[in-house]
Amino acid sequence: MHIRNNLLCLALLLTSLSINAQQLNLPRKSPKASISYTIGFTEITIIYSAPAVEGRKVWGDLIPFGEIWRAGANETTSIEFNNDVQIEGQPIPKGKYAFFLIPSPCGSESTAIFNKDWDQWGDIGYDESLDVLRVKVRSICGQPPVERLEYSISNQGFDHGIIRLAWDDAEVQINVQTDAIQQSLAKIEDALIHGEADQKYAIYAQGADFLLSAGGDLDKALEWINESVTLRADQSFNWWIKAQVQAKQGDIKGAIASGEQAQTVGMANEGDRFYNAMRATMDKVISDWKNQM
Repeated sequence: MHIRNNLLCLALLLTSLSINAQQLNLPRKSPKASISYTIGFTEITIIYSAPAVEGRKVWGDLIPFGEIWRAGANETTSIEFNNDVQIEGQPIPKGKYAFFLIPSPCGSESTAIFNKDWDQWGDIGYDESLDVLRVKVRSICGQPPVERLEYSISNQGFDHGIIRLAWDDAEVQINVQTDAIQQSLAKIEDALIHGEADQKYAIYAQGADFLLSAGGDLDKALEWINESVTLRADQSFNWWIKAQVQAKQGDIKGAIASGEQAQTVGMANEGDRFYNAMRATMDKVISDWKNQM
């Protein structure tokens, strides 16, 4: 009986140690990482674990070509979009996805996979039937070495960017496009309909400036800025925006006239903060335009 009790106590002790061991929270060899970027109105969040090279041959060895890979370590890498987007020109609905990659040798195209089952460990439970999108993406070699795998988003514009996966001496690039310009135009149109009447000149000007900056429809930008200066001809900022639009369209003579009008309006109002801040810039830009004539 004494021996039996000792064995029972030993079993309970081992069970307790096992449970406690399972609850240990120790540093990961491949630490968890995340990035979040906003393109237009769309937030893109990537959560992944970042393995290190540690002197190993990564591409074609540790990560075989032609085989599905979790695009990170530990849990499946996830990518979340809070709006509908396009990946390499293909539509994908807003949501959270597991991200897998089928790597190919440098200079050829790899396959990027967006899968519904984002809450899984690695690629063990990968189910192709749950794929939402498969697209070909660029694999680039000869990059500056990156010891620990990292994701980033670069080349952001108002409505686009490039998701980059970099590890060792290679990089995978994935183009993402949003409808930020269309969303912005809808917001501007709504503000023109429902906004305060005495503020419409500013809304027209903001809309024209947005189209100018975003590389949008310059004819629409000119239409809107003309509405703005018609409603309020005593504002230097809207005349200056008109000058920028005209210059972008190649109407240098019109740009000079509008720019000089912005200066005249600004000088007539000592409290014109826009003109006071932009005076030197206006002088230089208008001088450059005149040299083009």
